[in-house]
Amino acid sequence: MKTLPLIAIAALLCCSCAVTKTLSYSDRIIRQGTGGSFETRDGIELWWNGAPNRRYMVIGCLVQDRLSLIGDAMLVQRAKALGGDALLRGSRESYQAGSYTSGFATISGYSDFATVTGSSFTVPIVRGEYQYYVIKYLP
Repeated sequence: MKTLPLIAIAALLCCSCAVTKTLSYSDRIIRQGTGGSFETRDGIELWWNGAPNRRYMVIGCLVQDRLSLIGDAMLVQRAKALGGDALLRGSRESYQAGSYTSGFATISGYSDFATVTGSSFTVPIVRGEYQYYVIKYLP
């Protein structure tokens, strides 16, 4: 009976694929932020807070519809493919799309007595739509 929870967890992980849409960005406004917090992954800066304190232009937008446990490696690959230097985090919306509950019970009896033992668990299914702007630094 312990294989049922493992199968459920495996099913949740398999359906947690990220679907990323690449959108064109039409304005060519030159921007400059005041700095903030970022990290660099595989040559691409990921700005989590604020904006770069150098001149840049938005060249695309990536929108992910995903479960919340997926990494950002796909975003970095897409930003590179578009010719971007960095990703600027846009809006992030998440919601609980439902939940998954599983459990089991065992009943054992002896004479006039019965014993019931068991357990169950519930896991929330959280989905979200996350937007990132692909930016190109200007000289």
